Amino acid sequence: MLGFRNVELTFLLYTLGGCVAGPRLVLGPRPRGPALPFLPAPGSRRGAIRRALLLWLLFGPTLFVVYALARPHMDDPHHYVAALEAHGWHASRVPLYAILFLALIPWCEERWWRGEALPRAVHQFGPRAGLAITSLAFASYHLIVLAPLVPPSSLALRIVSITAGGVVWSVAAMRDRAWGGCWFSHLFGADLVIVAIFAMFST
Repeated sequence: MLGFRNVELTFLLYTLGGCVAGPRLVLGPRPRGPALPFLPAPGSRRGAIRRALLLWLLFGPTLFVVYALARPHMDDPHHYVAALEAHGWHASRVPLYAILFLALIPWCEERWWRGEALPRAVHQFGPRAGLAITSLAFASYHLIVLAPLVPPSSLALRIVSITAGGVVWSVAAMRDRAWGGCWFSHLFGADLVIVAIFAMFST
């Protein structure tokens, strides 16, 4: 993002490179070691479904209401759009951006950060340190992308929220011993809300 100044290239390098191809190059095409499956064990699926719905409620309707209430006190969204356009964003491609964002981000991020990076970090460094490492690493990408786009005060609030979201999803994945519930709330909660907020407040 800082070198190419291009949101499209950054998005593809992160999703397909950082979350898919990069880990395969490091860990091998069929990595060994601890990893979490998409679905939890049959005996624990009822609890996992309940947690997935609670996560959806938190990252979906609750997040949307909080943002809508805070919107009048936040920075001008048109400055954000102008910054995006200065970094290769094309307004005519917004529908395509939304489709790719919803299709790739939740799947790639949850599969890598919660499905593979988290259990390996926990195995190597212990539960607390492993959770902290992966949550901060998860937030670091968003920091790099958002830093050129939003003012510092807004950036700090966003990064704190994203880090907290990473912690919540990581705790849920460790509890479920699976990452499917995190993907569900990430897609139908957080990222769907982001798309809706952009459509309502930034256009």
